[in-house]
Amino acid sequence: MSLFNWKKNLQKLKNLFVVNSFTQDKTFSLSSSRKPYQRKVTLTREYHPTNKEKTELPTESASIQSALAPLFYATINPDFVTRQLKTPCGQVSIFYYQSLVDSQQVQDAIVEPLVTLTEDCNQIAWEDLKDLLTYSHVVTEVYTLEDAAAHISAGRLFIHVEGFAIGLAVKAGTRESRAVESPKTETVIRGSNDAFVEEIRTNLYLLRMRLSIPEFIAEPVEQPHRSQERLYVLYIEGLTSPKLVQEMRRRLKSIDVDMLYSIGNLENYIQGRPLSIFSQAITTERPDRTISHLLEGSVAVMMQGSPQALLMPVTFWSQLHSPEDYYFRWPIGSFARLIRVFALIIAIFFTRYLYCCRQLSS
Repeated sequence: MSLFNWKKNLQKLKNLFVVNSFTQDKTFSLSSSRKPYQRKVTLTREYHPTNKEKTELPTESASIQSALAPLFYATINPDFVTRQLKTPCGQVSIFYYQSLVDSQQVQDAIVEPLVTLTEDCNQIAWEDLKDLLTYSHVVTEVYTLEDAAAHISAGRLFIHVEGFAIGLAVKAGTRESRAVESPKTETVIRGSNDAFVEEIRTNLYLLRMRLSIPEFIAEPVEQPHRSQERLYVLYIEGLTSPKLVQEMRRRLKSIDVDMLYSIGNLENYIQGRPLSIFSQAITTERPDRTISHLLEGSVAVMMQGSPQALLMPVTFWSQLHSPEDYYFRWPIGSFARLIRVFALIIAIFFTRYLYCCRQLSS
């Protein structure tokens, strides 16, 4: 019996430090009752439906809009933009992510030529229309709804003209407000060298370029206080627990202050146990670390004007993890975590013990 208990305790110790592969089982502690929330997460939609039969592009713009709107969760994800233009050539629909596209380029190079068009569609060939829409842009023809969704997720505009069973994917990159720099506090040897900035659209750009799936939601949360900072709740639909997202919305909306100065100030208002000596969230400036936690079922909170993201919920052992652990093989990453734990124990207990022994010996 003692041998069995020894093996069981060893397995528990191993689970604390071993870098496991991605699993859909996640224990959440962020709930209104302050009790752990256990849920078997089930994906509701496949991210890459390459094994499915693709759907041909309809000729009606309304049918395309009704198909893409629920796919990108347009009702709760205002980052996804749909524009309808009435031109002499017919109705033109444009679909894109606002954070991934330069709106000025869209207006100058695509909207203006379409609005000023004088020829009828019956008198203009598709190739001429394609040249008109894609002046000084990289263009790809799209024939299916799945390809259209993939291009939108990758940061391109999808353009459809009423009456044509074909669309265009146009590259129109956004302009960042400040140059993306290397992380100041979370430097690593292996891994990416970009960090968040103060502009929320640039931060969403960095995240969406890594996680190009329509299930990635950046949901804004309205604030009742005076300054009305732009807060965003980031999660993956179908992977993150709905109760966790709902609880995060509730906590953010319950904040009643005149102004939020930073993401650290926000953490003080939404943490579950204010008197706890342990941190209940992780603050990071790295997009890759944010994506890693989102893929594990966590929720991230970002704020306009703050170059950091708040990751919740977390455990005590999460504080000992490094962003570089994800870039190593699991034996090396697990060994590095063990070293950190032993170093923490030595720093807390043995340093004082050695000091007392030295004083007694002298």
